Amino acid sequence: MRVFKINYEMQGNKSFTAGILAENKDKALKFLKKTVGTIKRINSISSSDTDVHGIDDEIVKRILKKYDKVEVVKEEKTVNEDKELQNKIKLLESENIEKLKEKDKHINKLNNDINNLTSELESLRMDGVKETVFICNICDAEFKSKVGMKQHRTRVHKND
Repeated sequence: MRVFKINYEMQGNKSFTAGILAENKDKALKFLKKTVGTIKRINSISSSDTDVHGIDDEIVKRILKKYDKVEVVKEEKTVNEDKELQNKIKLLESENIEKLKEKDKHINKLNNDINNLTSELESLRMDGVKETVFICNICDAEFKSKVGMKQHRTRVHKND
């Protein structure tokens, strides 16, 4: 880790100097560009050849305090986004519940219509359609088919 002193220009030819603690020059520049935004030109980068082997506790506390503030803002945004998402989910669920209720009503109506038509059909079968009955001309026995009646006559009345 090293401390890099970077002199740079922003729009309007304003010069600034930043001290950045980083592993290497590329990471220091990347951090500066990410933090500052649009940089017009880098004037100079210098670094002492001495590596950083420790950081004062006060500096660590300041860094952590700054980091905690950044995290809190991100968490609040996430919570707000979650609330918005939850509200959208609730709205969609209520819309889906209403659609399901409508479909249930429609299905119940169709089932009632089917039951009514089935009942009407059964009553028409009972009232309008008479079964053909074949009657033995000797003993007045009733049969469902002509073949059944003929078999009855040949077996029961073979002597008659």
